[in-house]
Amino acid sequence: MPVQAVEISSENKTIKIFEVEKKSEIYIDYVHSVAKTPIRDVMEINENHLFLLTRTEYSSFGAGLPTESAGNFELKNGIYINSGLDKELELISLRVGRFADHTLMFEDGRNFIFRDFLEGGDLVIIKPVQVSKILALIY
Repeated sequence: MPVQAVEISSENKTIKIFEVEKKSEIYIDYVHSVAKTPIRDVMEINENHLFLLTRTEYSSFGAGLPTESAGNFELKNGIYINSGLDKELELISLRVGRFADHTLMFEDGRNFIFRDFLEGGDLVIIKPVQVSKILALIY
């Protein structure tokens, strides 16, 4: 029986697979290159086996940061929250930041710090997958 998981790969090689519970939140945390403040993109894997970006959280305004809400916008405890985005993504590709400290985090506390496994500038693909329980345990 396949399990829902997130696969991290680079150069067509699987680096890590994380089994993920249904409806649990997945986070990509990083430091904004200009504002030098933390950003958190929040998503889950939906019933179509796609990422569903639900909200973005950030702590300042500036170049490259949202100025208009695509969904709901609120300020809560000093954090700007742009929620209700509900954007489906087949995968996420990003270049490992040299200073951005990209980290993939899971609601249960597990995390993957990209710079621990890859060099700054390396291309990473993050995607939802269905894999066997054994494969999820191996990686």
